Amino acid sequence: MTLTFISRSGAVAGQPNAHELRGASGRLLFDCGAGPRGASYIATMHRPTAVWISHAHHDHCGGLFELLASWPRTTVLATATTAKLLKFALSKGGAKGGRGTSRVEALVRRVVVVPWQRFRAVPKMEGVKIMALPAGHVPGAAMAVVDWDDGGQRRRVLYTGDFCTHDQAVVKGGGIPRIDQGPSMDAVICEAMLANDREADEVVWEEEARRLVQCVHSSRGPVVVGVGAIGESLEVATLLARAGVEVMIDDYLQGVFEVCRHKVESEWRRWKFGDRRRMRGHLRAGGVVVATGDQYRRTTTAGVLADQVVEDRRATIVVLNRAREQTGAGRLLASEMGGQMKWSGRNVNRLATVVHCQLINHAPRWQLEGFIGGVAAGKTLLVHGPTGSRWGLKRALKKKGYAGEVEVVERGERYVIGGR
Repeated sequence: MTLTFISRSGAVAGQPNAHELRGASGRLLFDCGAGPRGASYIATMHRPTAVWISHAHHDHCGGLFELLASWPRTTVLATATTAKLLKFALSKGGAKGGRGTSRVEALVRRVVVVPWQRFRAVPKMEGVKIMALPAGHVPGAAMAVVDWDDGGQRRRVLYTGDFCTHDQAVVKGGGIPRIDQGPSMDAVICEAMLANDREADEVVWEEEARRLVQCVHSSRGPVVVGVGAIGESLEVATLLARAGVEVMIDDYLQGVFEVCRHKVESEWRRWKFGDRRRMRGHLRAGGVVVATGDQYRRTTTAGVLADQVVEDRRATIVVLNRAREQTGAGRLLASEMGGQMKWSGRNVNRLATVVHCQLINHAPRWQLEGFIGGVAAGKTLLVHGPTGSRWGLKRALKKKGYAGEVEVVERGERYVIGGR
């Protein structure tokens, strides 16, 4: 039996990620995400022997409870940092407080930790080993190298998950895998979220970071920065602390920051953590807050705090990365200074300055081309991106003379790896 790859979900951007690699030794699931409708793809699957969680974002790990409810004996694999961060990622899925908290803690305890840059055997999968390699993106995020004994022929498969090769303030970029012993890569399963995003291709992370700091320093009044909980929050708070800015951080984030404290010990003294009441007071005093809710939805802390300052001409509201059109972030970017806009169910005059900074943590086109070319796998399977963008990346790779086979993955289709 040769290795077969099937994307159960997440071949296309906007879907939760769940990609299956199967062979004679069992079924390994790469990620187990959930979306607005949960993890409905689970109903179409057979029991996976093990599941690898690339990082603690909901679209990559949010389906774990549903999966384990169906198959409690499935082995869960992750890096040590990702395992700790699962507590916060999964709490969004209804695991807050009381019994829910105990469920999350029980799940975290059962995670089998995969070491960095060293293979370990996958439990219950004879002849299968897995290694974690840095992926950039967010704390704990890792690419997985799977070494699989395929009927006496060793196969190697690389799953990138979400990644970037540029350094951020805290998380360093992932690089092209260099493994001293064993065969070359038979296949790379590669994300392509920004494969055709021309604006992202022009972004220089360091320049955007400097612009963020500059706009905070130059603000005449309170500043609200809405962030994603795992990833952006730590990067933004660290950038501001290193620039001498005193910030108050959403107390929900304190547990996330504690997991990564060894990386930011010198910045810790410039941070204060507070609930919404304390953060409101900090804004009234003209302070800077970092709050959860990168899209500024009205129920998030960032959305609530932005409501306090949106009509204050001294204030600054920072929007990071992609802003969805129908969200508060999208409306802020579409509005004009002094013009009317819909906010929290009412019409307001937007007087606050709105700044858009792109601290991207996915690989743009130029990084994808360099990474795939450097890995030089026999087959590249493009997932987790708009279909048109993935086709555009495939054409660009072929135009540059890439010799490997490139597939734009379709959900449910089978792709043979190292077939005979």
